[in-house]
Amino acid sequence: MILDTPSLDAATQLSMSDILDKVLAATEHSRVSVETRLGSLASELGFLRDEHLNLVDKVTDGEKTLGVQHLLAEDNQVAIRDLQEHVGLLEDRAEEEEGRS
Repeated sequence: MILDTPSLDAATQLSMSDILDKVLAATEHSRVSVETRLGSLASELGFLRDEHLNLVDKVTDGEKTLGVQHLLAEDNQVAIRDLQEHVGLLEDRAEEEEGRS
């Protein structure tokens, strides 16, 4: 691009044109670099989002598992108390029968 400035000689105009072309090329290169970096960051962000969702799923599954285990533990406690009561009744019955004999 040659600037149409009457006070500048042809060599100066050519030099300014070269500088402007270099600035435009550098600006375009910077724009492409920034777009490339933004694309990489968007990709990394997508990966991190997927990892986050996987971890949330694992935590949710773990909480469900713990909840089920807690319920089973409560059921086991009730079963143990029932068995202890039953054993106590059987012992009482055995003592009564020994007392009759």
